[in-house]
This record gives sequence, structure tokens and C-alpha cells, in this order.
Amino acid sequence: MWIKRVLTGAILCVGVALAGAAQAAPLDTVRERGTLTIGVYRDFPPFSSVEKGQVVGVDADIGREIAHRMTLTPSILEITADEDVDDDLRNGVWRGPVTGGVVADVMMHIPYDLNLGARNDMAVLFSPYYQETLAVARSRPTLSVVELSEERVGVELDSLSDLYLSGAFGGSMRDSTHRYLTYADAARAIDSGEVTALMGPRSQIEDALRHLTPDQRQKMVLSIPGTPGLSMQSWPLGMAVKVDSRDLAYAVGDVVAAMVADGTMAAIFQKHGLTYQKVNE
Repeated sequence: MWIKRVLTGAILCVGVALAGAAQAAPLDTVRERGTLTIGVYRDFPPFSSVEKGQVVGVDADIGREIAHRMTLTPSILEITADEDVDDDLRNGVWRGPVTGGVVADVMMHIPYDLNLGARNDMAVLFSPYYQETLAVARSRPTLSVVELSEERVGVELDSLSDLYLSGAFGGSMRDSTHRYLTYADAARAIDSGEVTALMGPRSQIEDALRHLTPDQRQKMVLSIPGTPGLSMQSWPLGMAVKVDSRDLAYAVGDVVAAMVADGTMAAIFQKHGLTYQKVNE
């Protein structure tokens, strides 16, 4: 997903900040219309995917709760991931797809990153709501990624974990790193014995472990290990609006802050089997 594209180009640096046109709508227009269009990534469980004809997942639930608290009708818009997040912001927030179509009033799951915001002046990044972190799952705790040298590690193809393990420690772990199209596929490889460990974003690893047999799932220990040579081990996820919709961003941001404070945000993550991680102050 986007983590493969926006973060792998900046593996050794991380930033957090606020950045400073399809018809994304400012607050008054949204209220007059009575509908809040929330953009989520297509086919991106556990955050957004389609089940029985409805978009479900963490980001879809957060978006619906935001709309309800603003007394608006939620409309979920699926956005197909492009080459990088810059493209996603263009397609999802301010211009729309080249093939035509609407854009979202608010787009979910955007890295709250200084460099990303600075080079996308048609979008405003705001309201980080979850701190993502690289994690490892295997049969025992993992203090450092160095301990994985004796494991067969499953990762998602072209992800941050894939690039890191392929190049770290002089490339000594390249051959023991097994690549799959999804983390769910990587987890199934544990059941088959093809791999003995998983490495990736904590949320996706937690979700992938659901695909293991109950016996295998009980044996897995989730850890946040040290990652020598990799400073971007954790990153905040936020939202984006079009640059002329700052008033909408302020209003949505107030709702998100209230959801974090009253426990609703944590409850949504828990509903989907995930551990909520509040954004680092």
C-alpha cells in the first residue's frame, strides 16, 4: 500500500507536520449538502475493504463516526492507490482521477509527514489519529531485528519491511526474506511452514494473524523490535483535505480529538482486532 511508496523513499528520515482542484468542499458547502464524502483506500484491510457490498474497516468506521457527530450523512469513496501518496492526494482530494470522477471531502490514512505536506500545496494534512509501528510476530519475543537472522521472514512485496530486510546487515537476510502479495498470504505461509516469522506494520500483522489456525495463532508473540539503521520505525497516520477546505479540517479535527479523548477511537480499532496506538506527542 502507500507505506511501500511514500516511506521507502525516505527510509532513513521521518517528519511530522501540517502542510499548507473535482470539487472537494469547504465546511459551509458540506453542511448545505448534508453529506460528508470520506475517501478510503480500496482493498486495504483492516482499514477499508468491501464485504457484502459495503465498505468496512477501521477507516470507514472512523469516517462514518465523524460524519454522524457533525450531523452529516457519510458517503464512503474508495480510492485506488496510485504510484505514490502524492498521486493519491491529487486523485483523491483536489483534482480527481484522470478518467474523471468525484474527490473526497476528507481522505483517510495519509501519513502526517513534513516532506509530504511541503510538496503537496494543494492539500492540507491534519489530525493524526493513529501511530503505526513496524512489528515482528514469531514464536518468541524479538528485541532486535538482528534476531531474525535465523528465521524465514514473511513480508509484503515491496513494503518497507521488504526493502529494509533485503538491504540491512550487508544483505545477509535477503535470501531468508520471503515476499507475498499481502500480509494475509504471508501469515498463511506460517501454517504451511514456509516462513517462521512476519514483519510489517503492527496493524497489518495483527490483522494477518487472524488467518492462522488457532494453534498457530497462540504460539505467535508480537514485538516491537529495534531496527538498526532504520530511523523510520514508527509514523503517524492522519487525514487530508483540499487546500481551500481548512475550515473543514478544523471541524473534523475537533471531532477526532473528541473521539480520542472519549475512547471511541480505541474502541473502533478494538472492534477490528487491532491495538490502538495514540499518536506520539
